Amino acid sequence: MANIVASPLPQGAGYGIIVGVGALFAFGMWAIAVLLAKFQNEVQGSEMFMTAKRSIGTGLVASAVVSGWTIAATLLTSTSWAYSYGVSGAYYYGAGACVQIFIFAVSAVELKRRAPGAHTFLEISRIRYGTAGHLIQIAYSTLFQIINCVNILVGGSSVFTALAGMNDLAAVWLLPVGVVIYTLTGGIKATILTDYVHTIIIYATILSGLFVVYARSSLIGSPDAMYKLLQSATQRSPVPGNADGDYLTMSSQSGVLLGVVFWCAVFGATVDVQLFQKAIAANPASTMPGYMIGGLSWFAIPFCLATTFGLAARALENNPAFPTYPRVMTELEVSQGLPFPYAAQALMGKGGSVFVLVMIFMACTSGFSADIVAVASVFTYDIYGTYINPSATGGTLVKMSHFAVVVWTICMAIIATGITRTTIGVNYLVTCMGVFTCSMVFPM
Repeated sequence: MANIVASPLPQGAGYGIIVGVGALFAFGMWAIAVLLAKFQNEVQGSEMFMTAKRSIGTGLVASAVVSGWTIAATLLTSTSWAYSYGVSGAYYYGAGACVQIFIFAVSAVELKRRAPGAHTFLEISRIRYGTAGHLIQIAYSTLFQIINCVNILVGGSSVFTALAGMNDLAAVWLLPVGVVIYTLTGGIKATILTDYVHTIIIYATILSGLFVVYARSSLIGSPDAMYKLLQSATQRSPVPGNADGDYLTMSSQSGVLLGVVFWCAVFGATVDVQLFQKAIAANPASTMPGYMIGGLSWFAIPFCLATTFGLAARALENNPAFPTYPRVMTELEVSQGLPFPYAAQALMGKGGSVFVLVMIFMACTSGFSADIVAVASVFTYDIYGTYINPSATGGTLVKMSHFAVVVWTICMAIIATGITRTTIGVNYLVTCMGVFTCSMVFPM
């Protein structure tokens, strides 16, 4: 019991953000869908629901790439790596996942060039590899989506539990509700529009936290103070494998090793159909610039956040203001990504906890919405429309996509419920997905 950290916020704050903000986005996207249908004739048929009639521009594609790649693990694991390995952990996390976005840019251009009318990337694999290869790739793609969606729900619920004392099962089941509502009403276009809003909020909050830590906080307040605190942390808890045990060196055996493992693991994302779904929804001229801008912009999120709050957690863990004082964080707390919320709480009090909850909510909902649209597309076109009812009408395909969204969300919440009963955290889920899916990298 001595290791339990009291929640800084009441449960109402957690429920208010999940239910209240979720309802706000759901209502907002529903209203936008109604207005677009009335004034732009954007009726939610199967093509509009899944591909937005291939009309998304560069800015929205870039924000969708950033938002889809910014899941809860991006915020939590990157700060945990900076806490554990120093600045090298932050760099290798961001760099290790940026390469794949640029590779996706090339793949997306080829997709638009060779199959401009495709509804999913897996439709092309059926032509290339036949029915057997198609079904195998569907299985691997589904496995990746399971791990990713469960990762989102487990990571989000752990933070809401730690900061607001919410029941973790309630958080797991409530987080996707608003997402499902606005996805059902607006399809992939509603998802991408929501991604744009989420991305703006995430960047604004990261910049606010950056200036608080390095310019205004009484606990740190300047880069010079951070440097001195990290030098003291090096004396207390040197990093094994780092030059002189320092947190501010790139000469880190552990950081390089972890970066290579992560770089290889994230290549498993080549089976992630939600990234290809954004390319399908994009205007052909917007595909390459959208992905390139998105990849460059995304790197700033884990690197900036980790070098701010990950290093702050290590610098302040012996300060009475730190939530776990006088002990250091346990391995379980680090694996759950709690250096980020603990550092924000120490630096900004209850406001910092709200700051973290809003960011985590945005990351969870945007990532989950992109995944469920992609899963619905695969089920509708690659399974139902190909093998069950090839002559299905557009109305039937829309109904099946809605069915897939609801059933998938329920199944992911059930699996996440089981995972929360174990000691498995977001760090494990992030690194294990490559082990399970990398065998499909070269065929894809």
